[in-house]
Amino acid sequence: MLEQNQDDFNVVAAAHGYLDRILSGISGMKALVLDSELTGITSMAYSQSNLLQQNVVLTTRVEKLRSDTEIMSHLKCVVLLRPIRSNLDLLRAELRNNPKYGEYHIFFSNTLPVDLLQQLAQADERQLVKQVQEAFVDFYPVSKNLFSLNIENSLRFSTTRARWSRGEEMKYQRAVKGLASVLLAFKCNPTQIRYQSKSNTSMNFAREIRHFIDSEKELFEFRGRPPTLLLILDRRDDPITPLLTQWTYQAMVHELFCIHNNRVDLRKQNTSSSPRNPDTEQIVLSESNDQFFAEHMYSNFGDLGEAIKGLLDSYQKLAKSNRQISTVEDMQKFVDSYPEFKKFANNVSKHVALMGELAHLVDSHRLLDISQLEQELSCIRDHSNQLEEVRRKVQDSTVDANDALRLVLLYALRYESHPNNQIRQLKHLLLQKGLSQLQVNLIDSILDYAGEKKRAGDLYGESSLISKSLKMATRAVKGVS
Repeated sequence: MLEQNQDDFNVVAAAHGYLDRILSGISGMKALVLDSELTGITSMAYSQSNLLQQNVVLTTRVEKLRSDTEIMSHLKCVVLLRPIRSNLDLLRAELRNNPKYGEYHIFFSNTLPVDLLQQLAQADERQLVKQVQEAFVDFYPVSKNLFSLNIENSLRFSTTRARWSRGEEMKYQRAVKGLASVLLAFKCNPTQIRYQSKSNTSMNFAREIRHFIDSEKELFEFRGRPPTLLLILDRRDDPITPLLTQWTYQAMVHELFCIHNNRVDLRKQNTSSSPRNPDTEQIVLSESNDQFFAEHMYSNFGDLGEAIKGLLDSYQKLAKSNRQISTVEDMQKFVDSYPEFKKFANNVSKHVALMGELAHLVDSHRLLDISQLEQELSCIRDHSNQLEEVRRKVQDSTVDANDALRLVLLYALRYESHPNNQIRQLKHLLLQKGLSQLQVNLIDSILDYAGEKKRAGDLYGESSLISKSLKMATRAVKGVS
């Protein structure tokens, strides 16, 4: 979490700005070469029309350089890669063996070790590389105030570091460098780095960030920037929030369908029985390119329905006016406005389709009923009644298995130390419901990770969860100078 003036931080604008400066600084027709991560990052910050405006006529992956044999010396190659050895090996092979482009402009999304730079220079025997620079866009810009690093299974970072595999160590370093890239993109050198005092994971991560900043002092010399606080929180102090059913637009879509790099794939979803429009099977949800989504991404489900109804009404009025063509002037106006009208129509179809899918799942999974019990487990201590209700839901064949598991997880967190808790019995009922042993073992895993003895303070109390969390966060932080 970065604390500064809100207007100073726009993750999408930062990534977009880097791509703008990279591409606009190179004249002529260009080919853009990306690795798998930068392909996703670029797609979230830069549209296809943006690329065309910058004279990018070809986009390809670095892995395909070896298999593509066509010589295109008339194109200037812009390379944007993460500075990892596998990417460098592919790039070196391209330069040494059979360069396809007239010249190469190479950009790395994070700091490049000197030894890798030397190896790259040695491979450029034909002197086709015109520049090598660092462009700090090593993060996925989800929205203007949210970024991700797309690191899976990061829960392993909470275990003893000596038990990590080589792959897990690489993921951890990816997290450190990813956050450092965000700091550099915003030209921030944190005056304070604070972390939760009871979390060894937060403490070690804070020290890694401070070490990176100290080792790259020249990069972090920014004049005239306001003081910045970097606050590192550990999810274990609030394991409840991620287990609750979400009721705002963006969160619901991600929870029920998964948003990956601002894209939603509905092709594998077996939801509503009505036939689905092929144009709405793969949907892009981007705050920067979709005004309706930007305005309603945090709207609750009820308000969202009203907003989509208003959007549909606006479209119907516009469609009706476009049918009233009686003169040549009307025809000209229609032709001029058609691209915008088509874009509006596609946007309406997209949100209506998503709302229909969400409404179907809310009804078929009985999420309103499930959510009520989740809130009671989170906010009210009533063991006997809640145990009976959880047991009833688990045994109900109409309740989805994942929803039943979430209820038991919430019960286990709430009543872990209750003398009469029935966690073992609920595990058995989950197995009878058809869940695998691996899924049921998540109950022990969450208690081991974020149980009562592992959290910084008492998550449950008389005050609300939010105010309680704020109080805990305020008093349970340390700093790295």
